[in-house]
This record gives sequence, structure tokens and C-alpha cells, in this order.
Amino acid sequence: MKKIILFICVFIFTSIPVFAGSFPDVPADHANYEAVELLDERGIIHGYDDGTFGPDNLVNRAEAMKIIVNAFGIDHNGPYNPIFPDIFEDEWYFPYVMGGYNTGIIDGYDDGTFKPGNYVNLAEFLKIVVIASDVDLPSNVQGDVFVDVNSSEWYAPHALFARDHNVVMPDDYGYLNADQFMTRAAVAEAIYRMLNVLENNGDPYPLDKNWDLYVSTLLPFKIKYDPLSWKLIEYDDEVVFFRGDKEYLQFSPIRVY
Repeated sequence: MKKIILFICVFIFTSIPVFAGSFPDVPADHANYEAVELLDERGIIHGYDDGTFGPDNLVNRAEAMKIIVNAFGIDHNGPYNPIFPDIFEDEWYFPYVMGGYNTGIIDGYDDGTFKPGNYVNLAEFLKIVVIASDVDLPSNVQGDVFVDVNSSEWYAPHALFARDHNVVMPDDYGYLNADQFMTRAAVAEAIYRMLNVLENNGDPYPLDKNWDLYVSTLLPFKIKYDPLSWKLIEYDDEVVFFRGDKEYLQFSPIRVY
């Protein structure tokens, strides 16, 4: 009987999910946990009525405008006259869209519409966020910003600022994938990092901010590393940090101490 009770207790304690924040679907070990928590605390972005955040839900242009206007303190008190034929005064997002338009951080499409229900992609989002941040942009972009973003792209200056300040990062192959739609978690992370840049006199967002510090007991060294990307293995006489080769599905040791 004692063995059965012990088994049940172990099962209960090891089955408890990691959750120490505002939303059950953004636990403390979520990659965007700090960003979501800060933006929720500041009233910039909130969860749904059921208490979840929906980190993987896509963000449309109307929602993006509300988040950006709130994040960067854009005036949206009005009164405003309708400008876009698909933006109506009785819609909840009307003051946010018009506030963004009046301060010059957004424009409509060539046909004069705003398309509030369209999902916002990374290129559009970066341009709006960088402009809303009121930072100095490079007057001339030299060379490729990312592997898939050359200097002639309409959003190249904004992508360059975001790259140089670690607001966004390329994938494992150097691609930005600017046409990807933004999730709520990705939106929260990008705004969180941009706010960090602004609040620290324009210094790039510190990539090692949440990295683990490893202090070796075998050899005289210590190092910070990203535990989400690198795996640590200790042997009797060496320490290995390695990252999986995603393209060929094999592991390649990068540095051995």
C-alpha cells in the first residue's frame, strides 16, 4: 500500500505544469514569457476572456495598431474624420487606426483602404514599430540586410535598425522571412525588445539577458549560453556545448573544453 501511495504522489508532483505567470498558456519556461508578462503589466496587450493569452494566434492590422499605439504612447484621442472607406467610427479600432494615421506611422493601401482584418506580416509590423519608436534610421542601406532582404526593399531601413538592435533575429540560415504573419507572442517579443532599446539609450537588446551562466567545476572557465539553442554535456574530463544540425538532422560539436 505504501508503494502505491508513493507512486501516486510522484505522479502528481511531476505532472504539474510550469506556470508562474498571468496566463496558463504562457508558462515561465515559454520563450516569450518575460515579453508577455511585461506588456500585460503595462496594459499594452491583454489575454482573452477565458484567461488565456493565445500566443500562437495571428494578429490582424487593427489589433496590431491598438498594441503599437498603446506601447509607444501614440495620441489617439481624436476627434477624427474617417479617411479609409473600410474603417468606421463605431468600430473599436477606429481611434487607434486614425491616431496612427494622423501621426504618420501608417498609410493605407494603394486603393485607399486599410484592410483592418488582414493579418499583419513581419515587414509591415517592423516598419510601423520602428517609425512609432521615433528613432533615427540609416539614410543609406548598403548590401543585404538579411539573406532574403536586400537594400532595395521598401522596409530595408527598418529591418536594418531592427537587426542592428536585436529586435528581430534571422533564422538558422540568415533569413528574415519578412512575409510571415505575426503571432501574438512574436508581436509581444518585438515590442518588448524595442521598448528595452528605447529605455536603455538606444543600446541593442542584450541577447544574453536570459541566458544561463555555466561555471565549470572541472576546468577554470565560465560562459553564458542560450539553453534553448545549445545542449550542455559534462564528461569526466571535458565539457561539450553543441547545437543540432537541423538541415541534416545530426549533432555537431561546436566547442569542446
